[in-house]
Amino acid sequence: MEESLADVKQDAIRGQLTDENFTDVIEEGIRQAARATTQERREYIARVIASGVSDDNLDFIETKHLLRILGEINDIEILWLRYYLNPYIGHDGAFREKHKKVFDRVPAFVDGSQELCDKLALQESYSAHLARLNLLDITYDSDHGSDQPKLRSGELVLSGYRLSGLGRVLLAHMGLTVDRS
Repeated sequence: MEESLADVKQDAIRGQLTDENFTDVIEEGIRQAARATTQERREYIARVIASGVSDDNLDFIETKHLLRILGEINDIEILWLRYYLNPYIGHDGAFREKHKKVFDRVPAFVDGSQELCDKLALQESYSAHLARLNLLDITYDSDHGSDQPKLRSGELVLSGYRLSGLGRVLLAHMGLTVDRS
């Protein structure tokens, strides 16, 4: 039975080779895999392609879109995106411990060394970049009594980030979410 399923999958793929959108997805995947510096990154690329090919609707345009977004984020940003899947203290312990060096926040204080200030700037840039790509939603502080947004110098005060719908979709296609059953 396994052989028949493999044959069906291969036949389905062979049948798609004339579809320009399919070949476009494969070319994008090959290009990104060739530039990938880690095996883990190549696996993410392969999973995104496989999930797009295995879908009933075979929507290659959406798969290429997800590949393009994946190509715009680095490996540390992938870890931060996955971090926001379950951002609560005490959850996801094994994942957080494995990537402790990435997730250890640099304290934001005025008299820090230039090295600490640089590291903090980089850490903040990862989440900001993920938000610009609509993979994270920005949350803002509000006054507790009135629920009105807090302003500082006429700007909304950033509270944090949370995983967006698109971020969840990308993680799912990369195989980085837990089973929802």
